[in-house]
Amino acid sequence: MDDQLERFVLENRASFDQEEPSPGIWSEISKKQRRTSPWVGWWRVAAICFLISTVYLIVDRHQSDADMTQEPGDELAEFALVEDYYTTLIAQRKSELAELSDSELRRTFLLEIERLDERYAELKETYTDQNASVMLSDAMINNLKLRIDILDQQLRILRELKKQEDEDVSQIEI
Repeated sequence: MDDQLERFVLENRASFDQEEPSPGIWSEISKKQRRTSPWVGWWRVAAICFLISTVYLIVDRHQSDADMTQEPGDELAEFALVEDYYTTLIAQRKSELAELSDSELRRTFLLEIERLDERYAELKETYTDQNASVMLSDAMINNLKLRIDILDQQLRILRELKKQEDEDVSQIEI
């Protein structure tokens, strides 16, 4: 059967070549050829994400290299600013504490702060001896933050006590 079909096609080839398909058929064929698989879109998205993450990592690494090349004087100056800021806050909190409390209560509250002050002095001595270690500066800043937190808690307690005393006095007057 294949031989008969093949022979028929070969004998009538000229009549087959004369006939051309309609333009609609060609447009359908070209539409099918233009269709892309849905995976192509996902590959494009993946390639863009890869490029963005690569650029981010390169920039981040460049910035971290630049941060590590800071001069020691810059770190000392930066630490001095941070230290001044926190010590100013601590001094403000201590003055508020002095205004709100009597001498016995204030002395009790300041015992813990004095212990932290001593620890801070030890850290600072080590800090100057070891050429401004980052770990020590972090420990010193944490010490300053802890002192501020303790003073804030003590001030909160004193304000609550004062508020209760004022309420008690106002109830007695009524």
